[in-house]
Amino acid sequence: MANSNDNEFIYFIKLLDDQKEKYFLKSTIDEQNHTILIHLTNLKQSWVGVINREQVRLLAKKFPSESADSFYSHTQRAFSKGNKADADGKSYVFNCKKLDKNRIEFIWKEKIDALNSLKIIGNVELEERPNDEVIQVFS
Repeated sequence: MANSNDNEFIYFIKLLDDQKEKYFLKSTIDEQNHTILIHLTNLKQSWVGVINREQVRLLAKKFPSESADSFYSHTQRAFSKGNKADADGKSYVFNCKKLDKNRIEFIWKEKIDALNSLKIIGNVELEERPNDEVIQVFS
């Protein structure tokens, strides 16, 4: 993790999808504007997307037990921790599903060990971008 300023946090995660394809994720969480900028690459193709406050509010409606603010915090935790359990014992799983030639759906789920299952936390559609453009943001 790198902290670029007081309101912005940057995280890097290496992950595998269901087909065991390797991806690299850079998420930039902007606390002030309540947005998460996502850069994703498998080194052959790259995608970019943004999760904004309105999208979080809409995603939170799928989980009536959570307010938009607690859902946003949960989403931040998923992107900051990735697929590793931390002090609170939560771990997350990320999946990528190709929608068409230029778009990919990026999905994040919480791993519920007690039930041996996954709870979908959210998803966002990412648009393909030139590989060089996206890989540059990782350096």
